[in-house]
Amino acid sequence: SIEDMETYKIENNVENLINIEADITEGIPGVDDESVDVILMVNVFHGFKASRKIDEAINEFARIIKQDGKIAIMDYKAWDVPKGPPTPVRSSPEELEGFFKKHGLKKIYLNEEIGEDIPQGKSHYLIMFQKE
Repeated sequence: SIEDMETYKIENNVENLINIEADITEGIPGVDDESVDVILMVNVFHGFKASRKIDEAINEFARIIKQDGKIAIMDYKAWDVPKGPPTPVRSSPEELEGFFKKHGLKKIYLNEEIGEDIPQGKSHYLIMFQKE
């Protein structure tokens, strides 16, 4: 994914997109408080639940995101289906809203009709948060 983003940056002459490889739950070195416009995670958030480090991750998001910045998460719905992460590490949008609210971040957008078509419906949701 990082290589794909670097290719995108070169091909599209994008200079304000910075790839940083770090463990978010341990803090992101070199990123100042309230300095990030957008945090985008696609098929990643369930990993924080699996590692039991949701609060650590959200603390770091809250630290680095600007007051008007956005945190966008696209992840698998919490359905018991064969494709994707194990069901116990999936979160519903309502669960995410509760996790983020504890850290002063409010839900500003939800789309539950996104992703692949599977027999149960669309496979993913997209939810966005912002500082309260």
